[in-house]
Amino acid sequence: MKKLLLKHLKSIQYTFTFSFLLLIGSIGHAQTYCIPQGDCSIGDQIDNFSTTGGITNISNLSSGCSTGDYEFFQNQEVTIPSAGSFNFTVQSGPSWGQGFRIWVDWNNDGDFNDPGEDVWNSGTSATTPFTGSITAPAGAIPGTLRMRVRCDYAAVPVDPCAQQFYGETEDYNLVILPGAPDDAGVASIDSPDVFCPGPHDVVATIQNFGSNQINSVDVEWEVDG
Repeated sequence: MKKLLLKHLKSIQYTFTFSFLLLIGSIGHAQTYCIPQGDCSIGDQIDNFSTTGGITNISNLSSGCSTGDYEFFQNQEVTIPSAGSFNFTVQSGPSWGQGFRIWVDWNNDGDFNDPGEDVWNSGTSATTPFTGSITAPAGAIPGTLRMRVRCDYAAVPVDPCAQQFYGETEDYNLVILPGAPDDAGVASIDSPDVFCPGPHDVVATIQNFGSNQINSVDVEWEVDG
């Protein structure tokens, strides 16, 4: 922690406390993931999945039922900048309405169980397309990460690995480009939410968004108003 007492200004005294998340930037590496089981042999499949808004995008249309009810499409990837976002469309086959859920292994540790890795769900089931968007959190590890798309007949999947009676699972690559080598910035103003006259402790989190290790930073500040 680095605590700076700033000068009295317009009858409001500010004490700034900075929490430093000075992390070593790293590039993701291959992980081994669970292989979920389902059954798409009678039409309970992810027929279309595509993305837009990425630097590169996924287009996996009319894919039908995968052998073994699971497939990792290694040649299909969506690429975004650090803390970037992309849009997607997902749709079942024509026979049976499916619900969907998507997970991303943001910290590249080989599972989808960490907070924030359950990134989207359809809320209901249908044969018509569902759309949505996904934004990489500020702390996401740059590199090639795993994204999992799963469907279930007349229900929304609840687990990235558990066996289902029906449905299919598809995995894709999500590539997050690294930021600038030296790139520290304010990730959040944590408190207070509202400023009133009088002394205040102002807490801000500064994070390393770059790929180089940073041990310290110079903090510049100003009060507007």
